[in-house]
Amino acid sequence: MDGGNPALATQYFQQSYQLYQRASTACNMALALERSQRACDAGGWYRQCAALDTEGRFRDHAQRQAAALDAQCQTSP
Repeated sequence: MDGGNPALATQYFQQSYQLYQRASTACNMALALERSQRACDAGGWYRQCAALDTEGRFRDHAQRQAAALDAQCQTSP
């Protein structure tokens, strides 16, 4: 994602996630979607990240982001 192309990064994260469903990959996918101006799609990935995070490393942040994006997307036309 540091290459400046978050849309391309979403493709790579999707491929990675299909091979191995990890919380960190789901969170990275959500972030890439946000940076690609697809915030409403990112909420589901943040929820997935929180659900997969058995260690609690990303859970709180992911839950907060999902809630904020859900609220934002509900008010968007």
